[in-house]
Amino acid sequence: MLKSILPAAGCLLAAGIVSVAILSACSKDGGADTQSITITEGGQSSWAIAYDKLEGNAGEFLEAFASYTGCTPLSYLEGSQQNAKEILVGKTSRQETKEVLNGIAHGFKIAFHGDKLVIAGTDDTWTAIALYEFERKVLKSAEYLDGGNLKIPADYSLSESHDDPQTIARLLNHGHTEFAFTTEKVMTCAGEGAVKVAQGAASDGTHVYFVLRNSGDTEAMVFKYDMDGQQVAKSEVFNGGHCNDMTLNTKTSTLYVAHGSAAPKVLTPLAADNLSIGTDVSISVGTGAISYNASRNCYAISQGGNNLVLCDADFKKVQSYSRTDDTGYTAQGMGTDDYFVYFPMSSKSNTDNILVVYDWYGTYVATLKVDLPLESESMFYAGGNYYVNFHSGGANLYRITPVLAYTYDS
Repeated sequence: MLKSILPAAGCLLAAGIVSVAILSACSKDGGADTQSITITEGGQSSWAIAYDKLEGNAGEFLEAFASYTGCTPLSYLEGSQQNAKEILVGKTSRQETKEVLNGIAHGFKIAFHGDKLVIAGTDDTWTAIALYEFERKVLKSAEYLDGGNLKIPADYSLSESHDDPQTIARLLNHGHTEFAFTTEKVMTCAGEGAVKVAQGAASDGTHVYFVLRNSGDTEAMVFKYDMDGQQVAKSEVFNGGHCNDMTLNTKTSTLYVAHGSAAPKVLTPLAADNLSIGTDVSISVGTGAISYNASRNCYAISQGGNNLVLCDADFKKVQSYSRTDDTGYTAQGMGTDDYFVYFPMSSKSNTDNILVVYDWYGTYVATLKVDLPLESESMFYAGGNYYVNFHSGGANLYRITPVLAYTYDS
């Protein structure tokens, strides 16, 4: 079973950029075509920079452009004026921007459209990625910028498009490990009676499932909600121990609740459709955190914040890694996307939280801060969004959205 999980990681990483193209003009005889568009020459330019927002990415890009080229062109908010030749930065209202971005679901594109050079993403974060790529592959390249002369092939094109955003993973795959999160509370599950301590959560993108327990770790229930935050079902009471975490196998429509420290090798299965409780499952791996990944058809498991274990669809251990991070934060559950494994961890004073990120080969990647003063419990990726479940008077589910800003490091 090792071959069924780990090589998939390499394939997925290779396919992480669904559509990337860098095109240079070629003459009919196969030699290099010298046709190019001159943006700056001798510290001068007839081009202007028009941007979609006054704040954020544009100001930093203006500074970078001037520093690299030695030219400070005319610049303005795109709705205020217009120039014959423009670099359009961000998701402007200009038709050229719209046409260049046409067909890109989640991503960016850098390309000429007539007398416009469009550098734009489908949102501000993707525009920031585009600007970083433009700086790295154009402004820093002697092929295009030489002695203050910026000349770019007329058919230059660099683009990236994804149907499934997985934005945290995209940022990490681009080498960005420092970015912020916006947080939005999307629903609350208060529990029932004494069963009101939030633990694991899972989703298939259509419904969200919460497991809550009582303070004595003797009673637990799973609650099913639609994505609008309305409860649609609940399970009978069962003993799930501490209910440290929960995941959903979307192929079998089965939820698994990890009992935690009292019975670390026991999982309670529930049918996702009606929340009927199945017979406890014994596995060979100690489990305090668990996440099923459908694209790999495997489980990622951890206990005590010390390890990362990969199991196949039958819970047979395939690979085990030791975690190398030492954050001082409290280990909680876990979540995954197609590229990385995420460990939400809460500060001991509940002032903030972090996501500790590993790849599927057990390599530490980054520690990301989630600035919420609540105790995180688990997380999942579903329906194009990342969610973290927090305990505070029941389960409180937050959508966390990564936000990258372009900054010029002079």
